[in-house]
Amino acid sequence: MKFKLIFFFCFFCLLCKAQQKPYPTKRLAVEWLANFKKIESIEDKIESVISKIYSDTLYRKIDFILLDGNSHDSNYKCKPLIFVAAFDKYYKIDLLENSKVSNIINMLNIDTIGDVKVLESPENVIYFGTDGLCGVVIMETKNKKLVRKIKNIL
Repeated sequence: MKFKLIFFFCFFCLLCKAQQKPYPTKRLAVEWLANFKKIESIEDKIESVISKIYSDTLYRKIDFILLDGNSHDSNYKCKPLIFVAAFDKYYKIDLLENSKVSNIINMLNIDTIGDVKVLESPENVIYFGTDGLCGVVIMETKNKKLVRKIKNIL
């Protein structure tokens, strides 16, 4: 009886551990940004950003501050930040922080986004602190309908 109890307890612990989502790492972010920079058309860039936003929801929210870790380590836990820039304001697009952002994501297309750019180091850290260590993607828009939607949601 004790053996069965111990076995089920161990099995339950392994099952719970397997259900945990991993953290994104700097290595994965650098690989994605390198591939992203090779994309030529804005339409393909927008599509890549949208797929990245959805794939980042597979990870747990990073809710800790790294005080003594090495940010140059490839296993450093972070993900690229994605913003929509509209009229000199930046709006963070992250489904883990606000699930209603999916309504904004549905409006991102070639008609609403004028330019997509990646901030290089050290700009990403200067403007966005340690959150920007893994890269920052900014999608610029002048579309008033998209801006209204963003303001209503965020």
